[in-house]
Amino acid sequence: MPQKRINGIMINFEIKGQGPNLVLIHGLGSSLRDWEYQIPVFAQKYRTIAIDLRGHGQSGKPKARYSIKGFAEDIIQLLNSEQIDNFSVLGISMGAAITYQLAIDYPNQVSKIIAVNMAASLKINSIKTRFAYWKRTFVVKILGMKKIGEIIGRNLFPLESQQDLQSIVADRWAENEKGAYLQSMDALKNWSVENSLQQMQCPALILTADQDYTSISIKQAIAEKIPLGELKIIQNAHHAVPIEKPEEFNQIVLNFLDSN
Repeated sequence: MPQKRINGIMINFEIKGQGPNLVLIHGLGSSLRDWEYQIPVFAQKYRTIAIDLRGHGQSGKPKARYSIKGFAEDIIQLLNSEQIDNFSVLGISMGAAITYQLAIDYPNQVSKIIAVNMAASLKINSIKTRFAYWKRTFVVKILGMKKIGEIIGRNLFPLESQQDLQSIVADRWAENEKGAYLQSMDALKNWSVENSLQQMQCPALILTADQDYTSISIKQAIAEKIPLGELKIIQNAHHAVPIEKPEEFNQIVLNFLDSN
């Protein structure tokens, strides 16, 4: 896979297929491998650009503060270096936060977005949210990336029949550099675009699993605030829906991208 020096670090990415540009953005602690069930399908009709965010996968892991805006800027600079100035964006979880940010900050370049399983803010301002944030930070610092991967794997794939997927998550999470993972967590802390959703100019698909961490009502409110927003729900699925329900997920995304 090619790499380019962007904003002082090496960014790893993969381009497949021909057609309109589609950028794929993975979630916290993951990599472009998140899209292994999507790239072969989407690349039949779209030029897919999958990216390892800074601090993730094969990209550089600088010891510096990360931010959602900073992730978005890395992506824009990479795309500019490839002469890609108009594109749709598909992001999941933290990748969806970056997707919202791209649509708001770079409206002349983003043509459509699909934001999967992510609210428009992550406020750490209550006892419950502070404890959850502290707990994950404690597990990472004291017990390590393998342990947090095991916990997250069980949350993402809670069914007895999904033990193989749980193991894959645990193994992949163990590859993360602890400091980069914590910096990426911190980038999400108190991030918000709630007050900017009405500025979004492009069509937006808010795609959620019915059993995601955040409620359908939160996603519905986002879709209603975005002028060209719509909500789609995948039933009997959890946070990692592109892996859990790839065929249904892919068809919904393609239907949206193909529509006028």
